[in-house]
Amino acid sequence: MRGTPKRFLWDWICPSRTEYRDYCLKTIQDVARHNDVAGIRLDSVCFPREGYCDCSICRELSAKSGMDFFEWRADQIESFVRTVRESITCGLGLTLEPDPCYGKERFGLDLERVAEYVDFISTPLYMDYSIVYWLDIIANCFRRKISKPYFIELYAGHPRAPTKHLMSALAVASGYADCIVLSTYETKIARSLQEELVREEQVTAFFKERECTEMIELLHRWRKIV
Repeated sequence: MRGTPKRFLWDWICPSRTEYRDYCLKTIQDVARHNDVAGIRLDSVCFPREGYCDCSICRELSAKSGMDFFEWRADQIESFVRTVRESITCGLGLTLEPDPCYGKERFGLDLERVAEYVDFISTPLYMDYSIVYWLDIIANCFRRKISKPYFIELYAGHPRAPTKHLMSALAVASGYADCIVLSTYETKIARSLQEELVREEQVTAFFKERECTEMIELLHRWRKIV
């Protein structure tokens, strides 16, 4: 595990380390063996940003490969995702860092290459939803680049954004996503949000006015379970 470089706020385990890759792969395989597991989603399978990692092992391995450093990093991530795909039979998804422009240069995530091995791709678009301008731009950029089913994760945990702000985020995301994941981390938060959305008549009116048919259908299903 590397220490904290300049302007970098957290530690990271280098994804090129064989012992770390083997540990992660074994964990994934152990989970995937259970019959009631619908699928595996890979999260944070990447380098943390550009310039990482410059340790002696990474410099040596990239030099031996004969590849450009960015290509070598992308090859490290692609090879791991491919190995996971070949070693499990259940569904496989991949969460990308929320940068639709420079994923390869910053994180070693070559979208076209890794998309070949997964069933869906998701991005966590966590932000202050009082203004959804940036949410719309980023979601639009990803939608143009992703041919596989695309999941958008919206943050609805603690502290939870005001419901009216989440409604705006849901309206925007539903225009681009094949699935929306509301990340709440606690069942009671998810339940209270569902109850509030189906209880308030203005919520349905809001989505109808914006022709968010998927959200209206979802509210109908939620009314049967809350």
